[in-house]
Amino acid sequence: MLKPEKMAKILVAGHKKDLSKAIEVLHQKKVLHIIEHKRGQLDIGAPLKEGEDASLLLIQIRGLISMLGIKRKQPRKELKFLNIRDSKKDISRFYAIVQKRLEELAKANAAIEQKKKQLETLEKLSFFKGELEIIGRIKSLSFFIGEIKNAEELANAVKKITSSFDLQTSTGKGKSFVILAIEKSVEQKTTAELQNLGFKPEQLEHIKDFKGTPKDNLLRIYPEYHKLIKKREGIDASLNTFRSRLSSSIMLQESYLEKLTEKTEAPLKMAMTQNTFMVTGWLPEKSKDETIKTLQAALKGKVAVEDAPIDELERVPVKLKNPALVQPFEFFLDLYSLPNHHEIDPTLFIFIGFPIFFGMMLGDIGYGIVSVILFLTLMKLMPQMKGLFKVMLLSGISTIIFGFVFGEFFGLEELFGHEIPFLIHRTHAIQEMLMISVAIGVCHVVLGLLIGFYNELHHHGLIKAVNAKLGWIVLLAGAGILLNDIAIKAFAIPNGSLIGGALVAISIVMLFLGEGVRGLVELPGIFGNILSYARLMALGVASAGLAVVINDLAAPMFNAGVFGIIAGIIILFVGHLINFMLGLIGPFLHSLRLQYVEFFTKFYAGGGTRYIPFGTK
Repeated sequence: MLKPEKMAKILVAGHKKDLSKAIEVLHQKKVLHIIEHKRGQLDIGAPLKEGEDASLLLIQIRGLISMLGIKRKQPRKELKFLNIRDSKKDISRFYAIVQKRLEELAKANAAIEQKKKQLETLEKLSFFKGELEIIGRIKSLSFFIGEIKNAEELANAVKKITSSFDLQTSTGKGKSFVILAIEKSVEQKTTAELQNLGFKPEQLEHIKDFKGTPKDNLLRIYPEYHKLIKKREGIDASLNTFRSRLSSSIMLQESYLEKLTEKTEAPLKMAMTQNTFMVTGWLPEKSKDETIKTLQAALKGKVAVEDAPIDELERVPVKLKNPALVQPFEFFLDLYSLPNHHEIDPTLFIFIGFPIFFGMMLGDIGYGIVSVILFLTLMKLMPQMKGLFKVMLLSGISTIIFGFVFGEFFGLEELFGHEIPFLIHRTHAIQEMLMISVAIGVCHVVLGLLIGFYNELHHHGLIKAVNAKLGWIVLLAGAGILLNDIAIKAFAIPNGSLIGGALVAISIVMLFLGEGVRGLVELPGIFGNILSYARLMALGVASAGLAVVINDLAAPMFNAGVFGIIAGIIILFVGHLINFMLGLIGPFLHSLRLQYVEFFTKFYAGGGTRYIPFGTK
């Protein structure tokens, strides 16, 4: 649990005629992380012959899924066999039909939009009794057609410019639609006046070729519009038929073809000679013997499997092994970096530390209950993010526990006239909370250094481990003795200052020997790391303080009648909602920071390669 799964490296070799069978066995076993062969003394393989048809068919199937908007669901069963040739004929026919229907649908939608614009403009012009072709075609006149707020103001303004004009208006919904014909000679003055009055011209490009009155054109366009709507409905019905017909079977075919394509392309990762194939890969040590037996049995002993040499600097793929309860916290390693195969997996420590830090910062029974309900609901609504919501669910439970520690329920310390039992009131014991936070920081940082000591011990020897990691612990011990007179008196340490100074001096020498100049440069950093844990107190007190302010603002409202009660409820709901959201975001980010920055930097190298066995997505 504290280290990734132990991996073995094997080389599988056999005759080319057995390649398909070997690939099939390895694909079914789903244990071999194939190391891609680079072209050198041995050439790389070519895809199996059925792969090209499978790849092309898979592209068409994915195209159909995209075109029809079929929702992707994991098939409950799997196809055992698919006739590629027959399926290719069917899918190609469906693809051509669907593509044609979509083109028809696009044209119908474009025509409907055009007709809709024409109808909207004609509706606005329906009060006009003249024929449309005269608009803009009388050279001595300028036409202004559009919306204006006040037609009467327009008429008065135009009268000041000229007496030779014709103005027709239609008023409705607080606006007027106007058609103004005016002498060409005063066009510029009229344009300027219209802009001052907020005139919005109507676009007439889509009806420029129309003849006859607006009402005549409305009678002509409406049937064409409804005919297009029916045509679109028919195309949609046809596409829905294809969608319902294909939605289940096409997913099964896609899944089958994905696996088949993966198998047929597997030789591209293998080394080949004229008659043989060779594949190298990693698998869990515990699966090695069974995998070899299965290969030997399937190929009737016509395959050679042996341990492959391992380069000291080779990157071994990492497979984490954690209990089900701890596994969701691997999410944080996915965000950061996987551990190297030789170092300790920190998932267990995140599982312990993250919920404690989160709960300590939010620390309220009411907020904890709400967060548990919220994340239980989100787990059902968004199953693809189940891992993260499990992390937050445990953090919500931790929040409830710390709520009892601090005796807080939505910022209240009393319920129904009775004080909530507590161990410490954080808002009344800030100094004590600060000391507790720093003490937690010391323990967490020292734990990181001890893990770092283990990693260094196994890879760089005892002297390096003692100097590079225990040197920091000696430094903390010396600094603690120097700074804490109370501890000196409590433990009756004679010459405490002298002992503390000596430990600090020794630690500096150790760090220089273990980490060189970098260790000396980073000396102040470790105290900054520890002080960083003061955020456990600061964020918690801030959240609790804001809850108290919200309650104090709302309390007087409940003595001010019905409207006061409503206002008080709104203040409580909105205020606590905001505080709750801040209480989720802040503790999440700061708990994560304490893991990544203060804890990981003491031991974690990361940079591991994910174990992805052949045959798995």
